[in-house]
Amino acid sequence: MATSYSYTHAGHHIVCTPKRTADHGYYASFRIYRGTSPAGDLVYEQSYPAAEFGSVDGANRYAREMATYWLDQWPIKGAFTRKRDGRAISYLGTYSVGHGADWNARVYCDGNLMATPGGAFQYDILSNPNIHQAAEHVILASIEDSIGTPR
Repeated sequence: MATSYSYTHAGHHIVCTPKRTADHGYYASFRIYRGTSPAGDLVYEQSYPAAEFGSVDGANRYAREMATYWLDQWPIKGAFTRKRDGRAISYLGTYSVGHGADWNARVYCDGNLMATPGGAFQYDILSNPNIHQAAEHVILASIEDSIGTPR
C-alpha cells in the first residue's frame, strides 16, 4: 500500500493516495473533503492514470499540485442551511470578468452533488471586486430559489 499524504487548503482537507501501476510505478490520485479532516463530506476526487511516476513522492507531489489548483479555481466557497427545508447546502463557485462574464457553481446537498447551475452576466459594468459579490449573490439566489437546482 502506498503512503498517503494529507493537508488542509482553503477550508478543505485533501488526501493524496497514489495508486500502483502494473509495471510497479505510481499514478496520482486525490480526494477533497469539506472541513479540516477526512471525516467531512467528500467534495471531489480525481485520479490521473495516464501520468505515471517512479515514486510515491512524485505521485503525491503531482496530486497535491492538481488538488490545490482544482480548489483554487473556485474562488467562491460557502455553506448554509436552506431556509425552506433545513437541508445542509454547500457550494463552490467561479466566474469570469468582462462582457458576457459567466458564472457557474457546484452545489452539494448533504454532501452529494445536487446541481451545477450557471449563467452569464449581460453587461460588463462590474469590476473584478464587484463581480465576485455579484456572482456569489446569484449563486445563493439560485440555490435558495431552486433555479437550476432541484427543489
